[in-house]
Amino acid sequence: MNFNILGRINRLLGFYNGIDNYYTFQSVGDTTPEWVDTTDKFLIYQEIPELQSVINRYANMVASAKPIIKDSKGVIVDPNNTPYFKLLSRPNPMQSWSDFIFFMAVNRCVTNNMIALPNKGMIELKSVTPIAFNNVKIVPTGKSYKQFEKSGIIKEFRIPLDQTNKFETFKTEEVLYISIPDGINLFNSKSKIEALRYPLSNIAKTYEKRNVILRNMFALGILSSENNDGISSIPLDTDEAEQMRNDLMNRNKGKVIITDKNMKWSPMSYPTKDLMLFEEMTADKAAIIDAYGLNVNMFSPSDNEGQTYSNVEMGEKQAYRSTIIPDTEALYAEIGRQLGFLNDGYYLLPDFSHIDVLSENKNQEADTLLKNTQAISNLLNSGYPLTNEEIKGILGL
Repeated sequence: MNFNILGRINRLLGFYNGIDNYYTFQSVGDTTPEWVDTTDKFLIYQEIPELQSVINRYANMVASAKPIIKDSKGVIVDPNNTPYFKLLSRPNPMQSWSDFIFFMAVNRCVTNNMIALPNKGMIELKSVTPIAFNNVKIVPTGKSYKQFEKSGIIKEFRIPLDQTNKFETFKTEEVLYISIPDGINLFNSKSKIEALRYPLSNIAKTYEKRNVILRNMFALGILSSENNDGISSIPLDTDEAEQMRNDLMNRNKGKVIITDKNMKWSPMSYPTKDLMLFEEMTADKAAIIDAYGLNVNMFSPSDNEGQTYSNVEMGEKQAYRSTIIPDTEALYAEIGRQLGFLNDGYYLLPDFSHIDVLSENKNQEADTLLKNTQAISNLLNSGYPLTNEEIKGILGL
């Protein structure tokens, strides 16, 4: 219903009190949900800070590992004595090994797929360059089952190699390709961002609400006519009311309202705390953190309450043990397999022993081993007989 017409009817019937009460009849807000478009996943990663901070933290932790090479007997090999020593120090002209792994880990989190182009020379692997998976096209053979080679499932890859999106075709064996299992697809698996569409949408809308409130914080209030003559005041017509409404919306931009009407401005304090915008954002970010297998204690809460160094440390340990180390071991194993490490009798492995929160566990294990060794020595010196199996049990071997 047209509320201006309703106001005129009230005036004719003698019920008009000088205020057009739009808020009594008008429905506030839109009841139709609006979700972010997840088509361009890298755009979402770049625009939503909460998502980017979680993905970058995951990728940095994966990239924190040092690459080591072992032979078939499990003995660590000096990389300089292998054909891969250049690869592990400088995979390509633009990146170190950690940069290369970070790039791959970001693509894992954003698209659930990783792809890189190895450059093989006559004798050894010269370089390997990661490619963003956002525009890569996979051409399947149509034969998903009863295949023994990757080329039996994937016919070719079409990869844009320049800014004009000019695609070049690569055979399956020419590409390093890893697809993280999603429980449905053998390749080209679906991104976690698809399942995170709802919390990501809430975060985006929360930023919009906060921005609107901050931008209009000086223009919130009710403008009404004062009734001082005991009868009635001259109401504003539609054009005058609209002009004043626009002026009020621009009060924080320095405009001043000038009118010959006797008006009263009643400012309104907006209860932003009651909207629980920060609580909503914290809950949505927690969903993102959980989806990527990290721990919420690793990230600063919005209220900075209840956060201690011990909580952060334990959260980081849990993330390394339950997610980062298993994921990185699987990543390194697949990279080593596809780049030919196994063919030369080598295994590519990640080493996290230098990480502070993990090295403390190593110290505790060393102390326990020392104490158990001393206990065994004392028992043997006292003449107590111990079998080799008993000694191994005490030492945890």
